[in-house]
Amino acid sequence: MTNTTNTKPCKQKLCKNCLQPFQYKRKTAEFCKEYCKKSNKAKRLKAQQEKRLYRAETSAFFYYLADECRRAGTVEVLPATLEDFQALHAVYKYRLKANNYGRDSEYSICHIFPVQHPFLIGTITADNLVVSYSKLNSKYSNTAFAGAGRSISRLSLLPKWRTSEEQPKKEVIKMIVEYLGADFVEKMQQLLKLQPAQRQQVFDWLIAHADERIPSVEKLEALTTQELSKLKALVSGKESGSFAYSDWQEYGAVFGHELRRLVQYRPELERAIEAWEATLEDYIGVELSRHYGKLPKRLTAKLDKVLQTIYAEQFSILHGSPASQFVQKIQTLVSEAKAIAAEPIAQSDMTTKEWADYQHRLIKDQLRKEAAEAHALYVEKRWIETQAAMSLKQAA
Repeated sequence: MTNTTNTKPCKQKLCKNCLQPFQYKRKTAEFCKEYCKKSNKAKRLKAQQEKRLYRAETSAFFYYLADECRRAGTVEVLPATLEDFQALHAVYKYRLKANNYGRDSEYSICHIFPVQHPFLIGTITADNLVVSYSKLNSKYSNTAFAGAGRSISRLSLLPKWRTSEEQPKKEVIKMIVEYLGADFVEKMQQLLKLQPAQRQQVFDWLIAHADERIPSVEKLEALTTQELSKLKALVSGKESGSFAYSDWQEYGAVFGHELRRLVQYRPELERAIEAWEATLEDYIGVELSRHYGKLPKRLTAKLDKVLQTIYAEQFSILHGSPASQFVQKIQTLVSEAKAIAAEPIAQSDMTTKEWADYQHRLIKDQLRKEAAEAHALYVEKRWIETQAAMSLKQAA
C-alpha cells in the first residue's frame, strides 16, 4: 500500500511590474516582491507628474507667464510661493472676464512698477499688477510712482535665468519649470487646476488622429486656433461650437474691483473706495448717456474729454498715485460730466429731421411718463377703496 499526500494546486499570477509569474497567498497580491511594488509605485508617480507638468506647461496661464518673462528678460520676476501664484492667477482670470473672455481687448494686465527701468525691474506678482485700460497702459507703461508696486534689483539677476523676446515660448516654459522646480509646478497645477489651452487641446487631437486631411506637425503649428478648430470640425464631421461670453461688464465695475483688491496692499485706498462708491451711480448714468443717449456731436466731444480725464485718474490711482488726489478730483469730474450730459439740446445741434425726431421722442417720453403717473394714481386709489371696503366688512 502506497501513501499519497494531498498537494494543493499552485496559485500563480503575473507580477504587475516585472510580468514574471509568482505564487501568491492573498488574492489581492499584485507584485512578486517588495522591490517590484516600490518600482511600480515610482513609475505611477512619475507618469502622474509628467501628466500634471504637461497640463501646466500647455496651459494658457503658462503661456502668459512665458510672454511676461520674455518681456522682462528673466524668469526671476516670478512669484516665490504657491499663495503668490494663486493671487497672480486670480488677476489673470479676472482680466479674461473683464474682456468678455476674448470678445474685447479694452483691459490689460498692467505693471504698477514697470519692467523697463535702468536699475530695477517690476515683478510678475499680484501686488505689482492691475487690470486697467489697455490704451492708457500703452501710453504710460514706463511711468512709476514712488514706492508703488514691487521690484527687484537688476544687479541681483543671475545670467542663468536670462530670457530674450526672440526665445521660443516652449523654451521659456521649460526654463520656468526648471527655475520653480517640477514638484512645485506639479502642486501649482493641482491647486490652480491648470489644463491645456484650447489651442493645445485641438492640436493634440489632430496629431492623435490619422487622416490624410491633417497636414504635418510643422504646418499645424503655423495655423491659428480658429483654423485648427475648423480643421478638427472637418475631420470629425462636427461643426465647431462657438464660445460662450459673459455679460457685459457694468460701467466702472473693473475699476471698483481692482480698487478693492489692491486695498490689501495699500490700506489708504479705503478713502478712494468710499469716494468712488459715492459717485458711482452718477458715473454709470453719464456712461449710459454717452453710449445710449444719442447726444449731439457738440456734447459728445465735451463729455469724452471729461471721461478721458476720469479714466486717467482711475489708471493713476491704481498705479500708485496718492488716494487724496483721487478723492479731491473724482467728485468734481463726475459732476462736470453729469452736467454736460444734462445740457439741453439746441436745434442747431441737429439736422431738421433729427430735430423733428428728437421733439417726437420728447413728446412720447412725456406721454409715457404721464400715463405711468396716472396708472400709479389709479392703482393707489383702488388699493385705498379695497382697504376701506375690507374695514367696513370687518366692522359689520
